[in-house]
Amino acid sequence: MRDSSTTASTKSSPLWKPFASNCCSVDDQSVFGNLSRCRPSRSEFSKNHLGPLPSFRRLSFTDISRSSSARINEDLAQTLGADLVDFQMCELKMITQSFSGNYLLGEGGFGKVYKGYVHENLRQSLKAQPVAVKLLDIEGLQGHRISLSLPWATRLKIAVAAAKGLAFLHDLESPIIYRDFKTSNILLDSDFTAKLSDFGLATMGPEGSKSHVTTRVMGTYGYAAPEYVSTGHLTTKSDVYSYGVVLLELLTGRRATEKARPKNQQNIIDWSKPYLTSSRRLRCVMDPRLAGQYSVKAAKDTALLALQCVSPNPKDRPKMLAVVEVLESLIHHKDMAVSSGHWPLSPKSQGGKISPKVRGDNRSGRKSAPGSLRS
Repeated sequence: MRDSSTTASTKSSPLWKPFASNCCSVDDQSVFGNLSRCRPSRSEFSKNHLGPLPSFRRLSFTDISRSSSARINEDLAQTLGADLVDFQMCELKMITQSFSGNYLLGEGGFGKVYKGYVHENLRQSLKAQPVAVKLLDIEGLQGHRISLSLPWATRLKIAVAAAKGLAFLHDLESPIIYRDFKTSNILLDSDFTAKLSDFGLATMGPEGSKSHVTTRVMGTYGYAAPEYVSTGHLTTKSDVYSYGVVLLELLTGRRATEKARPKNQQNIIDWSKPYLTSSRRLRCVMDPRLAGQYSVKAAKDTALLALQCVSPNPKDRPKMLAVVEVLESLIHHKDMAVSSGHWPLSPKSQGGKISPKVRGDNRSGRKSAPGSLRS
C-alpha cells in the first residue's frame, strides 16, 4: 500500500503525527455506549485470529505529568462528561501489577493497553469492576502536541488524501474495509500530507456474490455506521459513513461525540444535520476558529457530501472514488466567507441557533438538496 495514500504508522517514522478531530486533541478509545473494547495487536489478516476480548467501563486515565494532566483532564471531561474518573499513577500500577506483560491487552499508536481491576479498597465510591488502562508511550505518535488549529485549505487537503486512502482500499481486487476510520487514525507529516494508520481492525470485504461480511462489532462510538452497530453487517459503505463523520468534524470543529454538551448537541450528526443544506445556515455551525476564512461554495458542497456519506441507508452513500472526485473539484475555490457577507455571524445566529434572517432561506422555498452520488 506504499503507492497509495495509506500507510501504517510506525515508530521509525517520527515525522508523522496524528491528525486531530476539530483540529485539537481527540480521544482514541474504541467504545460503544459505556463499554470499551481494546483492539487486538494483530489485524484480522493474521491467520491466528485473536478471540473476543472482554469489555470494560471507561474509567481509567494515566496522570502523565502535573503540568499536562489538568489540560488533559479538561479535554477528556469535555468528551466524557461526568463519567470521567481520575486515577493516580500509583493506583494504576497497583491494579495492573506495575503494567505487567501478563495484563497486556493490545497496543496502538497511543501506547499499550492493560487490563486492571478496580476494587472497593481502592476507591470506595466505585463498584468493583475490570477497567482498561491506556499507558502513553512517550515516543508514540499521539499526545497534546497535536492541539493545532488548521486553515481551511489544509483541512480540505487532508480530506482529499484520506478519501484517496479509503478509495484505494475499497477498489482492490479483494476489497479491504478499514472499519475504524476516524480523525485520530489520520497521520500528518510536516507538509500536512495525510496517511491512514492503525489497521488493527481492518478486515477483508465481501467477495463474489456476497453483499456484506458479518463480524463482531468493533470500532469507535460516533463513527460506526448504524447498520453495522445493529446487525454486524459490514461493507465498504460502513467506511463511507465514518468518513462523513470526519468531514463534519472538519467543517464544525467539533468531535464526533461530546457528552458534556446538551443532549441534542452531543452527536455531531444529529446536531449539524439541520444546517447542512444551506450556505446561510451552514455558517452557524462552521468552526468559528476559521474566522470566515473558508470558501462558501466549497464548504457548502463539502457539507452536502458529508450528509450523503452519513445517510442511514448504505445504498444512498457514495463510493469513495466519487467522494475524491467531488472534493478535488473544490480545492481551488476562493470565495471566502469573510469577504462575501457570510462572516461574522449576527449575535442571534451564534451558538448553533438559526436567526430569523437565516430561517428566511427556508421560508422563501429555496432548497439546496444534495445531488446524487448514489452507486
